[in-house]
Amino acid sequence: MSARKILGLRVGKWFVPGLSVAAALVMFASCTAETRTFGNGHHSQNHGDAGSQQDAATADAGGDATVDSGSNHSDSGTAIGNECDGKADGVGCGQMSGFICVNQGCRESSCGDGYVDDALSEECDDGNTDPNDGCEPGTCTFSCNADGDCNDQDPCNGVETCDNNHACLAGTAPDTTLQVPCVLDLPPVSTDAGASDAGNAADSGTAPASGDASLTDSGSISSPDATVAADAGNPLAGICKAGACVLAGCGNGVLQAGEQCDDGNDVNSDGCKNDCKYTCEADSDCDDHDVCTGSDETCNTHNHRCVAGTPLTCDDSNDCTDNTCDPILGCLYPVIDADGDGHASTDIGACGDDCNDNDETIYLGAAELCDGKDNDCDTPPQVDEAAPFWYLDCDGDGFAEQGAPSVQGCNAPAPQAGCSGAGWTTNRPVNGDYSTIDCFDSNASAYPSSDPSFPFSTTAVPGKGSLPYDWNCDNTQEKQYHDTYVSTSASCSSDNCGIIFLSQPSAAPAKGTGDPQGLNAAQTSAIGPIYYLCCGAAGYQAYAPACGASAAYTYCSGAGGCYRVTDYQQTQECR
Repeated sequence: MSARKILGLRVGKWFVPGLSVAAALVMFASCTAETRTFGNGHHSQNHGDAGSQQDAATADAGGDATVDSGSNHSDSGTAIGNECDGKADGVGCGQMSGFICVNQGCRESSCGDGYVDDALSEECDDGNTDPNDGCEPGTCTFSCNADGDCNDQDPCNGVETCDNNHACLAGTAPDTTLQVPCVLDLPPVSTDAGASDAGNAADSGTAPASGDASLTDSGSISSPDATVAADAGNPLAGICKAGACVLAGCGNGVLQAGEQCDDGNDVNSDGCKNDCKYTCEADSDCDDHDVCTGSDETCNTHNHRCVAGTPLTCDDSNDCTDNTCDPILGCLYPVIDADGDGHASTDIGACGDDCNDNDETIYLGAAELCDGKDNDCDTPPQVDEAAPFWYLDCDGDGFAEQGAPSVQGCNAPAPQAGCSGAGWTTNRPVNGDYSTIDCFDSNASAYPSSDPSFPFSTTAVPGKGSLPYDWNCDNTQEKQYHDTYVSTSASCSSDNCGIIFLSQPSAAPAKGTGDPQGLNAAQTSAIGPIYYLCCGAAGYQAYAPACGASAAYTYCSGAGGCYRVTDYQQTQECR
């Protein structure tokens, strides 16, 4: 029976339909002046008006028809007693069915009053509105009776249990190394930019309409490993990590089958690459093919990180040269020379001998050219003090042999019979200075040069007897290929190259320019086709042959993939 609405109430010898307890008491008090029996038989004398009688039987403010347990007084001060005084909770009270004593007050029995009433089929009643504390508000049933009642179907937060107080206890998240599987249900991704604002998208976990999405460790949508289409909604395979379900696969920070490592980032040099393979397993994996950074790179097999080698220190202590390093040739010291005559300016210091570094005809030792200039930078300066000496240059390459005939004059002499080039030069061949001496004056392709780009050749200088492969006249035969005893099982990979082309080059980089590299097939990317190099160790399988001779050579090729060529015969090139 509800305390707020009673279908009928008998007052004395009358039955009044729809009359509440409070109204009945007021009516009862106003209709008689004699003492009436109420509740537990206590009596109260009427000395006041109807308002005082209302005070004597005040209904509970909450509408539960609890008779006031305090001592309400009429105007005359006479008290109305409480029939639940001293009685245990649950004892029936009042003249209406369903009213019981609770906390010394008479009220209609209901869930939430703190008394477990079997008549209402209550399992519990803790008198509060807190859910999941062992007794559920509104139903007065246990929160759980068995462990299965607490299962939230989430394997990533552990196994929930039901304690002796019928309250569910949270489970313990499984260790990530156990690789507990889970399932991710991704909501469909809206493609309608106006479907919801940014705040709603963030609250619901729905990815922005402008792109694809996937779940991160925390359950938000933004991982590159699982692209979610706009009409997604299908469950995705996941794995438990730190109490949350993350997408399975490389990049989630969980080591899974087929992975050597997984650190959850895209940094390739930290011991674990973004393909979940080790950065290195052997020293050869760390070779960057650059002698300038050192040739002794190693692999720390404990953390699989490459340890940098000892870089070359290029410094010839000469103010007139640049200290440079070529990845293949190593340290180079080109002369600081603005006009290209091979001489540094005297402005640099005592190392310089070019008194005008803006004119290639002027430097210390240059021939006077009858041009109104101090070509030879003598001291004190003299202009055209002597006609230049002309030296016979039979092949016309601008250099003369040591001991070549010379003629002094402001103009070049007439061609001399017997010289194929029939030329003359003012570049004086200095005895012992190979940079000024033409080592073979019958071939214009053989001349003194310190240019690092001077070409190598597999053929000798025709007709040259001594040092026949010395094309640059430095009195040595420099070999192009130095690397030897390279294993035919050495690895080849495009990862080590660090070079890509956005358009197909006219030709792949030539095999034999340092470390041979082959152009690999085009790959599709967001910006269109890209072309990349296939790199790896290259060199002779045994010793390096002599100039012009061939030997077994191995290198990496990108023709139709990235693989090692082991049956190539490389001819040694020299200069």
